[in-house]
Amino acid sequence: MIREAAAPSSAPPSGPLSSVRQTRVAIVGSGVAGLSAARALRLAGIDDYRIFELDSAAGGNSRHGELAGFQCPWGAHYLPTPDLNSKTTAEVELIAMLREFGLIEKAVQGEQFAERALCHAPQERVLVDGVWQTGLLPLDGVSLATLAQYQRFAALIRAQQEGKQFAWPAGLPSTTNPDAMSALDRISFAQWLDEQKLDDSRLRWYLNYCCRDDYGADSNEVSAWAGIHYFASRHGFSVPSELVGSTGSAGPAGSQAPGGPTTLNAETTTEVLTWPQGNAWLVQRMCAPLGDRLQLNSMVRSIQYQPSVARRQSASLPGRNGAVKLDVWLPLENRSEQWSADFVVLAIPLNVAARILQPIPASLSSLLPKLSYSAWQVANLHLRQLPPELPGAPLSWDNVIYGREWLGFVDAGHQLLQSHRRQTVWTSYRALGSSIAARRDLLRQSWREQSLQVLAELQRAYPDIERYVGSIDMVRWGHAMLVPAPGLRSLPEFQHIREFDARVHFAHSDLAGYSIFEEAFAAGFQLGRKIAGQIKA
Repeated sequence: MIREAAAPSSAPPSGPLSSVRQTRVAIVGSGVAGLSAARALRLAGIDDYRIFELDSAAGGNSRHGELAGFQCPWGAHYLPTPDLNSKTTAEVELIAMLREFGLIEKAVQGEQFAERALCHAPQERVLVDGVWQTGLLPLDGVSLATLAQYQRFAALIRAQQEGKQFAWPAGLPSTTNPDAMSALDRISFAQWLDEQKLDDSRLRWYLNYCCRDDYGADSNEVSAWAGIHYFASRHGFSVPSELVGSTGSAGPAGSQAPGGPTTLNAETTTEVLTWPQGNAWLVQRMCAPLGDRLQLNSMVRSIQYQPSVARRQSASLPGRNGAVKLDVWLPLENRSEQWSADFVVLAIPLNVAARILQPIPASLSSLLPKLSYSAWQVANLHLRQLPPELPGAPLSWDNVIYGREWLGFVDAGHQLLQSHRRQTVWTSYRALGSSIAARRDLLRQSWREQSLQVLAELQRAYPDIERYVGSIDMVRWGHAMLVPAPGLRSLPEFQHIREFDARVHFAHSDLAGYSIFEEAFAAGFQLGRKIAGQIKA
């Protein structure tokens, strides 16, 4: 059986009204940013808040599903391990949450991440010329010219890391070296690579893959700042320092080392936390203390505020006056609720906020035409039996085919501690970029057309894959994540949005210019802490 996952129902224009209800803080959206804002309020002793979520489950891009008894992700599926020695506020708070969830344990010296949550080996592999290679950067058989470009890119990233300008939360604008950051923001990552004369096809494919994986768009669509940030803000870019199996001196540029194909020892420096259901594992634990303060199946249709009153300095704001009004539609009950709140946290994408915020801030109205969102297709395939493998590295957590724009598949059963597995679920990811035409195709194409596309990609590694697939569930994300396009980070409207009102606040990874768990967590937690301070003042 093959089916398509159901989409949320849309709200009718009107319905029966109920009396006005009150809450101190209304949080619109239960993605990571909204849940983090709620966490900060709770830790500060504030429990008078309510989260309104359109969908039937919390998590936003970190939601999950279940297929044939297997839990599997519908979006974000891992979290890079933070630096346990970090002193930055955002990272300290994230580490505190991970420690609370049992993901950080005491070790002989200091602390360590719980091994059960670290991605099990083998972690990654790439299919090149019919052979699976360990890691995602093509290494086996590369020429000396390719290796030289790998090493030069690694040196450029190390230089950027030494400046300590690439960190999270990224913030807008840069406060470390704004001129340098602005220069990198103004050009595309592809243009920057061209300027560095980094044109090797294998390197460029890999860097394109990284951009699509984190930002949903190619290197020609994202800024140089974003392309560098992918590596410099985390574990850098590491390449092997020695050639294995070669003899004598290296041949001329463009040739392989004497003694046969060049084989490199891949050095894995990136550790990630992951679960069968992806980052929904974290979401589930963030939701646990919320109780009925998390209101699902609730569409906020409008938010009305009075700018002339709300723009006053926070220190002079009256305590409780319900200055912000929310109209909430409950589709399952065919009625609406009217709410009043002293503070509102807009933990939703900026393009969605613009549809419900009344009046719309001038800065947001000006910003909208400059925003571009990537479309994604995520398919979960239940395999009744594992298919035969091509030679090389064994089935891994992340599996990618070289030369393709498709992002490959993640084995949702990889983290399950089973010595023998007959069944599993593979999660296929496809990032379509910000093209309007691609988004329209995603909407127009039938489930059957899209499922055949997924199977066709898998057939490059598994020619008879259809024999093993029992069912396919698919989700289409029309506006999955904001693309950090050239020039986006430098727009002054972002700063204006942050400061436009003392009662209505934005908290979403959109404010960082790109969508990752850490940015959403930092945006929500910092805003929740700020509002808690205003309430207690």
